[in-house]
Amino acid sequence: MNWTALLETLGGTAIMIAAVAWLSRTLVGQLLKKEYEQFKSDLTAQHKRELKKFERQLESEASAEDRIRQEILRWANPVLDAVLHLQSRLNNILHDHAYPALDKNFDGMLKETWSISYAYLMPSTLYSFASFFAWVRMLRERMSFELFRNHKEKDRFYAAIRGVQDALSDWPPHGYECSGPDTQVFTMQQRAIGEMLIVPNANKPECMSYHAFLSKWTTDAFQSRLSPLCLLLEGLQPADKCRWKRLQCCEELLQLPERKEAK
Repeated sequence: MNWTALLETLGGTAIMIAAVAWLSRTLVGQLLKKEYEQFKSDLTAQHKRELKKFERQLESEASAEDRIRQEILRWANPVLDAVLHLQSRLNNILHDHAYPALDKNFDGMLKETWSISYAYLMPSTLYSFASFFAWVRMLRERMSFELFRNHKEKDRFYAAIRGVQDALSDWPPHGYECSGPDTQVFTMQQRAIGEMLIVPNANKPECMSYHAFLSKWTTDAFQSRLSPLCLLLEGLQPADKCRWKRLQCCEELLQLPERKEAK
């Protein structure tokens, strides 16, 4: 046997096998490295996309929060002011015994130091109701649903508004019994009164000022709209059980939660 030739053959084969093995490892390593780099690149691109998506989400939420804040600032003060003024006026009538001055024939003083009169009490009470109706109307037309966290919260809010409207408009009255003459201010009459006080504005509608109201409330146009409310209030006294009870229900429904707890 030619050992030299055999060794050379085996040696050459071993070298070839080693070469192939090395080449394979090199190619596989390069392929793996390439795939790794591609994976890293894809991961980075995906990360960037997710990051951009998250940033856009944060911007959107911040924008929504800012809109909500602006909406709250836009509505909270005037609506709260209208609620508190009407609540205060109902308290004057029902608890401070101001009701005699709702009679146009009243010409005295309720107390030595309280110079209230029909000329003051009737138009200011009409305005308290009318401005409340106006703000309710503007809220219904323009307030964003973003202010509400869910539909249940929105439904509760509008239920509270409907409660006051229903206390004035329901026939027969719901939730209580009364006897004697009664007067309703129906929902569409409330709406007409409110719309009469809405003043267009380039930025947002406003409620007519009390000064402007005083110059118009005795005109035929205003009196025709205000007449159902005037009938409810004119000459009111506790003996008018149904009319009196309507105002009591309105006062109760207008109470803020913290005030209800304090009573």
